[in-house]
Amino acid sequence: MPLIEKKIATEKIKKELPKTICIKEGKKVELKYGRFGLYLAFDDKNFRLPKGTDINTLTEQEALDIISGKKTSTSKQESLRDFSSGAQVLKGRFGAYIKYNGKNYRLPKGKDYKDITEEEVNNIINK
Repeated sequence: MPLIEKKIATEKIKKELPKTICIKEGKKVELKYGRFGLYLAFDDKNFRLPKGTDINTLTEQEALDIISGKKTSTSKQESLRDFSSGAQVLKGRFGAYIKYNGKNYRLPKGKDYKDITEEEVNNIINK
């Protein structure tokens, strides 16, 4: 999209805002435009819209999920394996890694995430 068309589209969006998406706990959930782009406002707090969110098709449930902090499908972490101990093997920017109780652990060199056992994961965590 050429710059001039993008600017015209942005101006059209700005004229329609703020737009009330829904009411939660007697307070408005509004779509607004600020200096960094579109965001949701609720209860004197602002919530960034995930990349790729189409504001024309933004549903009430999606807006509530964003303000409640639920992860959306655009999350960068992809779970590859889950273990009964609560540990997970996640796909990250630099490859697979283990996450347990908010801490990240490297997989041993040469070890594929498909081949790692729960016992090996526990040993890595308890080092």
